Amino acid sequence: MYAMIGSALHQEIRFEHGDAAWQRVAGRAAFAGDDDPTRIDDRRAHELIEAACAELGKTPPVLLEWLAEHWIAHVAAERGDWLQQCGRSLPGLLGSLDRVEPAPPEAARAFRCTRVGPHSLVLHCYSPAPDLSPFVTGLVRGIARLCGQPVRVTPINECGRGDDHDSFWVEFGEDGLQ
Repeated sequence: MYAMIGSALHQEIRFEHGDAAWQRVAGRAAFAGDDDPTRIDDRRAHELIEAACAELGKTPPVLLEWLAEHWIAHVAAERGDWLQQCGRSLPGLLGSLDRVEPAPPEAARAFRCTRVGPHSLVLHCYSPAPDLSPFVTGLVRGIARLCGQPVRVTPINECGRGDDHDSFWVEFGEDGLQ
């Protein structure tokens, strides 16, 4: 999950606010120019998030949701193969979130979907990182936008509250939001 966040921070801050803004964020986080934002640990990710919040004047939950929602659209534009492999359905794309960013072969799956009905599912996020539910919410909203579907995302469990993983009730499509 932190590889996604590192990549998203690097890409979106540069895209939305320019290279100078990214350099200020990197400087605040003591992030060297040759550091790879996709290969960061928990501590480095939190340092980057805090630095980005200070630079952009956002709280961590607001930053993480905004970041994910915008970043996933850029990933889809750059990696049309991901969209083609998974179809353009919300359940298909959510079920393939592990394929968005390369991960080491030994990495466990971070995301799993359980279909509950024709217009609802539960998205499970297995990450030891607490407080990342806004990032997942942003991913879901961004993917729903790609699919042209309305969506409602409701957290069920959160690592930050002591649960073993985050899970989200996701309702989508016109019929699912009545």
